Amino acid sequence: MSLLTVLLPVRNVAATLDQALGSLRAQTFTDWEALVVDDGSTDETPAILAAWARKEARLRILTHRQGRGIVPSLARALAL
Repeated sequence: MSLLTVLLPVRNVAATLDQALGSLRAQTFTDWEALVVDDGSTDETPAILAAWARKEARLRILTHRQGRGIVPSLARALAL
């Protein structure tokens, strides 16, 4: 278990996702994990997340098939 867990709900953020995940990965504090909840993205977000998950073991990707909103996405991540 990591000392810090980042809960990150996303939806259709392909334009900025690489920058956000790269920033998280570049932090000097290394004992973290990120629970990323994709809330029904219809752009390239799922593909970008899959590529990041292959190279960054601290990412856990969860998916909602239909957009449910930020609160249900955060609640799902928090439950884990």
